[in-house]
Amino acid sequence: MVSELFTAIHNIMPVWTVSRAAGVTSYLLLFVSVVTGMSAHYHFMKPGTKARINLVHQSTGWFGLLFGMVHGLVLTFSTYENFSIWDVLIPFISKSNPILIGIGILSLYIMILLIVTSDYMKALGHKTWKAIHFLAFPAFIGVFIHSVMLGPDAHYPFMMFLYASTAMITIAALILRISIRPPKKTVRPTEQRAARHTG
Repeated sequence: MVSELFTAIHNIMPVWTVSRAAGVTSYLLLFVSVVTGMSAHYHFMKPGTKARINLVHQSTGWFGLLFGMVHGLVLTFSTYENFSIWDVLIPFISKSNPILIGIGILSLYIMILLIVTSDYMKALGHKTWKAIHFLAFPAFIGVFIHSVMLGPDAHYPFMMFLYASTAMITIAALILRISIRPPKKTVRPTEQRAARHTG
């Protein structure tokens, strides 16, 4: 009964088609999550705008993770190429493209770490939380390499444009995030005198 159900699902939605679609969707959602994560910290944005951008950042991160899990786990139902559950859970043990698949798995685990720790900034401390969330960039690079080098559609012009444009936008957002810093607070003379008296 179960095998017949899987056969019916496979006939309607071929495993490789589902995996490819989920993989591309996961990549795009991760791209949006990374870019909005940086944009939410631009000091010139209004608090309301930052809150909306942060909501997009968190939502796309969660959905990117879910689609990434579907992308890998659905391969265990493939009849074209055999993938065990361990091949899609443990990095670098797959017989097929172990390095590239391993990079994709590690990137997925980094995404899980980022999402799990996203609500624990106070418990972790701002510096520790920030250091962990810088792993979003290695994760995006890993997903980019995995997608470009292993994606069966990566050689099509549209997909080449998609990967190139998202990579350039991410680099530009990172440069902007690093170069634009909040203005230093100027201490007024009256505040300086008050500080001396209290000291």
